[in-house]
Amino acid sequence: MDYDINSPNRFDEIRSKILGKKLLNLWYRDRYESFMETIAPLGHPSQLNIIELGAGGSFLKEYCQNILYTDVIAYPGLDSVLDATNMGLDDCSVDAFFMMNVLHHIPDPKGFFYEAQRCLKPGGKIFITDHYIGPVSYSLYRFIHTEPFLDKAG
Repeated sequence: MDYDINSPNRFDEIRSKILGKKLLNLWYRDRYESFMETIAPLGHPSQLNIIELGAGGSFLKEYCQNILYTDVIAYPGLDSVLDATNMGLDDCSVDAFFMMNVLHHIPDPKGFFYEAQRCLKPGGKIFITDHYIGPVSYSLYRFIHTEPFLDKAG
């Protein structure tokens, strides 16, 4: 099923796709568990300021209830609209960022990393899972993948 990446209805479509495919569901859960292990040294998750950028159909709140779901467009289930390159957050105010298949959509990755560094508390974490666009996968992502990706960004 193809969907418009800018549609406010995409939350339900993406979540349905993730939850409906057993291996994809398990892969997401594995990433969520790895994230929780990564942030464990920072303290109890309920005491941390954690932001998911590009939340899409995320169900990370099953693992971390206080995570803030954000994206660049508003849709049901989202906590806040946030541009990853200009977040408008206070300096040193975030304990951790989580990103799942988002970095390749950001037109200015360097801008994102500068902004994330500004927002992160000392010792804060960025957890990124994203596509690797190499010689073999390029055709797959360029011609078959249903979402746009920025293969020459930043």
